[in-house]
Amino acid sequence: MLSQADREYLESSHAVFCCEGAAEQALIELLLDRKRLIISDLGNVQISRHRGASKVEEKNLGFDFDRAVSILRIADSPREQFKLSKLYRDTVRVFSFYTKPEFEMLTIVAAGKYDEYTRKYRSSTRPSEYCKSVLGMSKVKSKEFINDYFAETGFLEKALVDYRSLSSQKEPCIADLLRSSYQH
Repeated sequence: MLSQADREYLESSHAVFCCEGAAEQALIELLLDRKRLIISDLGNVQISRHRGASKVEEKNLGFDFDRAVSILRIADSPREQFKLSKLYRDTVRVFSFYTKPEFEMLTIVAAGKYDEYTRKYRSSTRPSEYCKSVLGMSKVKSKEFINDYFAETGFLEKALVDYRSLSSQKEPCIADLLRSSYQH
């Protein structure tokens, strides 16, 4: 969970989202478009699919910004290293948010099938396979699926908050970036 100070910092900073994959990018774009994230000034947001610190620096940080800059990494594992060079290390804050264990679990939670999945399928079936074979949802990581499936306002936010409360994940997750009104 983010501290109030971190939330305020992110709210007022220029945000560079580094999304690990297309699904994470689609999710962040949808939340930004709906102004559901604590960062809502779209004029101060960049979205990057670069994962390495040096590439993010090269493509996203070589500009004059009128406010503090933060990098928000959306990744599935805390194991991946992300170290900024000396030039940016003291001036740019890096925040990491994780979609662990897998992005497909968000869809399972949203479908109301988390209990069924964990009781009957978890030991033998990966979440992606469960989405395909049991839920009949084969492209849960596509931008089109995410935009269509989570089209109903509030549905995505509820799924993110429910996912956080159901998982054993201790690291910050996307639900931590939601505005306070969607945290419940």
